[in-house]
Amino acid sequence: MFMDAHPCIGLEYNNLPSFISALSDAALLTIPYVFLPRRWRWVVIIPGVIVACTLLVNSWYYPYFGDVMPPRNFLMASTIDHTLIKCSLAVISLRDPFIILPMIFCTVVYIIYRRDISKNPISWRRKAILSTILILLFIIGPVKGFAAIYQSIPASERTLSETWRQYTRPGNSISHHIERHGYICGYMSHISINKSIKLSRKDMREIAESGCRPPAPIRISVAKRLQKNRNKNLLFIVVESLSSYSLNRRIGHNYITPCLDSLISAPDAVVFTSLYSQVGPGNSSDGQFIYNTGILPLYDMPLVSVSSTNHFPSLAREIKPKRAMEIIGEPKTTWFHINTNRAYGFDSIIDRTMCINEEVAPDHLVDSVILSRVRQELPRLPQPFYVMATTIGMHSPFIPENTPRIFPGGIPSGMEEQEYLHHVHTAIFDAQLREFIKWMKATGLYDNSIIVITGDHTPHRIGKKFEKIPLPLIILNSGITAKSDVAAGQIDFYPTILDVMGRLDSASWRGLGNSLLRPRAIPRDPLHPDSAMVALSRKIILGAPWGKVE
Repeated sequence: MFMDAHPCIGLEYNNLPSFISALSDAALLTIPYVFLPRRWRWVVIIPGVIVACTLLVNSWYYPYFGDVMPPRNFLMASTIDHTLIKCSLAVISLRDPFIILPMIFCTVVYIIYRRDISKNPISWRRKAILSTILILLFIIGPVKGFAAIYQSIPASERTLSETWRQYTRPGNSISHHIERHGYICGYMSHISINKSIKLSRKDMREIAESGCRPPAPIRISVAKRLQKNRNKNLLFIVVESLSSYSLNRRIGHNYITPCLDSLISAPDAVVFTSLYSQVGPGNSSDGQFIYNTGILPLYDMPLVSVSSTNHFPSLAREIKPKRAMEIIGEPKTTWFHINTNRAYGFDSIIDRTMCINEEVAPDHLVDSVILSRVRQELPRLPQPFYVMATTIGMHSPFIPENTPRIFPGGIPSGMEEQEYLHHVHTAIFDAQLREFIKWMKATGLYDNSIIVITGDHTPHRIGKKFEKIPLPLIILNSGITAKSDVAAGQIDFYPTILDVMGRLDSASWRGLGNSLLRPRAIPRDPLHPDSAMVALSRKIILGAPWGKVE
């Protein structure tokens, strides 16, 4: 079952390393059988079935999230919603049953021969021989991982102590743990390092200094214009899977995003088109975390599974609007929105806005329904307000028969179907955004609002080239014009928005990134944030320096 699952969860398939890992895990599952009393040998079936089921679930999880499912997620039944079910159904294949068939076969064999098994004892000599063989088979798995790390270290630094340090340090993903230790031990290794931690005084001082360091200077004339934004509303539209790849791009003779293209060219727009996704396995929830707090997520588990009730510094707490509201399409129990809403300083949440009469809207209408609810809520709010609205319509997979064909000529030559459908749904959102902006201007809300438009992460399952496609950051009605394609990361969104709102210099928490409006060092690889910043963010998330929300 391990060999059948390996290609589905990103591990090597049908080669010696994969075979060794599978054999090692199988031996670990078998060892207890040798020592259990005869009438209790059936107990071995339980962990075997659990492992088989997790392998099957991971075969559906991995294609979208690029990692093995974190252990805590198996207990998060509230995260299962319409979108997650749609994703899972899209990757189910006829090969999947072969992952669990071995355990089904073993269970049936045990049931048929259970009486014979209970009557036949294993002598101590055979136990010694069998346990020795199984332990040796198990050990070769970790030895293989240790040897692989040893060989990867430059010859000048290759020592056993350095190899052991790298072998035992936290990985950037659960897959890294599994590659080193095997499937079962990889999970155990991951669990052992993801516990709440107690911060030392040095840690607390490091956190305070990192988030409160003085920002780089900004021109006085620009600072004065930004100060005028202090009492404006902030509307933050987080667009599902929006990327810069669709901007200023045609399919046939038609532009995909004419509305966004026109907003980008507006005289009072702040536009950055080369900002890279830095989310972890939480994806959308991780994106919202970065934007609201200026802190990086965990890279081996969704942070909401361990810290959804932590108190975090945030945009809402720095801007101090009269009302801070979050508007989402899914139920507020999904990905613990009901908790993170308070953790990020919002005072209310509007959920299930993707539904019409309790039914989920068709994919091509869902964002229109969400934006319609935003239009209902904004006029009711006292100003200045902060509203974060999250769309969902551009979430893959896209179902061809449910997608309107809005571009004449169909799929261009050389373009994959899912990429084409992603552009179609982007175009549909763009048209809905145009109507929303018209409404903002007609009601007078536009003139007194800063409008931020960006994506939450890179599109899923669209093709390899999308993995390194950047996100756009578009800020409207800021009073200044700034346009750049210089590389940066999502960690820089938080201080940039505070800067646009005229709040960065006076903020008590300026985030771990840098305002894109000020001089800054250009990261060598924005796709992989600085390791020191990742480690510091981990301390903040697992250490809860500001306590829990009440």
